[in-house]
Amino acid sequence: MPNNLLLVTGNKKTKSTLKQQLAMLLGDRLEIESLAIDEDLSAASLTPYKVILFSSQSVRTEFTQRYKFPDNTLCITGKRTIDPEAFPTLLSLQEGKVLIVNDADESIRETAESIYQLGITHLEFIPYHPGTLYYDGIRTAVTPSETERCPASLTNVVDIGVRPFDMATVLKIVEYFQLGEDTAANMSERYLQRLVTLHDDLLTKEDHTQKINDHYHELLNMVDDGMIAYDQKEIVTAANRGAEKILLQSAQELIDQPVSSCVTHPELLEFLKNNETSGFLKNGEHEYVLSKTTTSSFQSTVVTMKSVEKAFEVEQTAKNQNKKKGLASKYSFSDIIGEHPEIIDTKDTALKMAAAEQPVLIYGETGVGKELFAHAIHLNSKRRNGPLFAINCSAMSENLFQSELFGYEEGTFTGALKGGKKGLFELASGGTLFLDEIGELSTDMQAQLLRVLQENEIRKIGGNSNIPVDVRIIAATNKSLENEVANNSFRADLFYRLHVLHMTVPPLKDRRSDLPRLTDSFLQKEKTGYQLDDDALELLMNYHWPGNIRELKNALDYAKTLSKSYTLKAEHLPPSVHNPDRRTQSGSAKQPLTPELIAILKMLEEASRKGERLSLQQLADQSANSGINFSKQQMRRRIQTLADLGLVEKGTGRIGSAITADGLNQIKNG
Repeated sequence: MPNNLLLVTGNKKTKSTLKQQLAMLLGDRLEIESLAIDEDLSAASLTPYKVILFSSQSVRTEFTQRYKFPDNTLCITGKRTIDPEAFPTLLSLQEGKVLIVNDADESIRETAESIYQLGITHLEFIPYHPGTLYYDGIRTAVTPSETERCPASLTNVVDIGVRPFDMATVLKIVEYFQLGEDTAANMSERYLQRLVTLHDDLLTKEDHTQKINDHYHELLNMVDDGMIAYDQKEIVTAANRGAEKILLQSAQELIDQPVSSCVTHPELLEFLKNNETSGFLKNGEHEYVLSKTTTSSFQSTVVTMKSVEKAFEVEQTAKNQNKKKGLASKYSFSDIIGEHPEIIDTKDTALKMAAAEQPVLIYGETGVGKELFAHAIHLNSKRRNGPLFAINCSAMSENLFQSELFGYEEGTFTGALKGGKKGLFELASGGTLFLDEIGELSTDMQAQLLRVLQENEIRKIGGNSNIPVDVRIIAATNKSLENEVANNSFRADLFYRLHVLHMTVPPLKDRRSDLPRLTDSFLQKEKTGYQLDDDALELLMNYHWPGNIRELKNALDYAKTLSKSYTLKAEHLPPSVHNPDRRTQSGSAKQPLTPELIAILKMLEEASRKGERLSLQQLADQSANSGINFSKQQMRRRIQTLADLGLVEKGTGRIGSAITADGLNQIKNG
């Protein structure tokens, strides 16, 4: 009988790995065949073998119950060890409890024992039990290529590879087949060579790790703040020079010491041990702002001690940066031009409201300067040093608006920024948030805004915790919110939350005496020498200004473009100023429409062909497919605009809207 050996394992993967090991060591001296008991063995050739080598006792028991072998067949249950390549990975794991996962209790025990015997004792192995999905306090599993058995609740699965046979098992085979001392010596030499190579790799990695640690300590020492870190057992793991100065101890004296023995200041020690994330420390003549962060990856706590003086400098720098980025007020009350009694009274009212903390609701027609008042109120408030953010409630889809206001966590949706994103409520904390055209908010967003005003806290999209915010709301609208409440288009509870301090900016037609001052201000701002002649000014004084200050500025820009001199005459002003009647519905219908209004008309045209009318909700639902994605509230405003132009017959109650003949002509003629 030739020198042959049969390797029997539990599965194909183990069979492949162990056969490769035996072939490398003994393949030139023995005939090695292999099979796995999870394969179909009905057709397996069970030629007599001198030796049958089993990968485990459970495999041996199951296999020998199914097959008989000659009495002179040597059956060996191999001893298994850990692949040396797994040493660095196991050594790098953080001290603590680790789940050990394998296919049987016997294999789990052997795997744990093998790791302990190799001197890796900083891990406490908890045996895996089939069917148990959650293990409290355990985040890491170690398994010899049984990853599919690891519970999904674990965030870190370490595959140490199939466990090879130990050298004692291999030498037993060499001895049985009498392969000679040379074979044993060669195998031992190969094994030692592998260990030496691994040792060199570990030394190289250790040197690299030490350099990284040195680099991180250099970075820590470059930070002016005092920083100290400690683990779950409250043992100090790191400290920088800033901490040395505050604690009057060197980093070497602090590291590896219990917090309670090396931190002598009672207030600081109490902060390190409690659950607070921020605090204050007075240490002699110096004062510090304390902050505490617990890292989930290393399960350690980092405490930062920033001097109050430095904190003030950082705050001032942030304020300067906010101004550079346009996050501070751009306008003051002096930028609101006018001597008319109505505008003076409005400015006085706004100045008084600025001193309060309640929300401010600004009413006014389009173009009267509601945003200027919002900026001026912020600049004269107690929050003047905080940021000012503005957002137009009608300018974006509901989903985008929600993510802008509340922010989102990482991975919440496709395209989400790595690390998530802060929303405007969070960014504006300590300052002011200006919500323009608040009457266009959908009812869903109204409910979410109401909750923020009630609770002074937000929750990010995809988040599971509330974040406190300190924001003053200034809102503006060109609608009568009282009428919107009566029509069930605006929540009454939100209305009364916002309608605490309210004011109305007068339209330009009610203060025409300010026109000369306004035109002079606009023309002189650019210092180009432009001026109006008397006829042009008279024409402006007689116009009714439906677009208010914004339309006035546009009219002056129009005149400057058409004039060949610095004197702007009546003939240079836009046709609408000369012929106000041209702004009637029929005339306005000839003006170009925005792409979104054209898209709405096309939806109504398609419905008209079917003899149908579309409700606001149906239009809002269809808008998503048209690429505009409006809420019901946003759609209501667009339908009103089209109805004012005579292009749509606006429905009432349950009757939907329909396109008119003028609307069909508008689409046809582009």
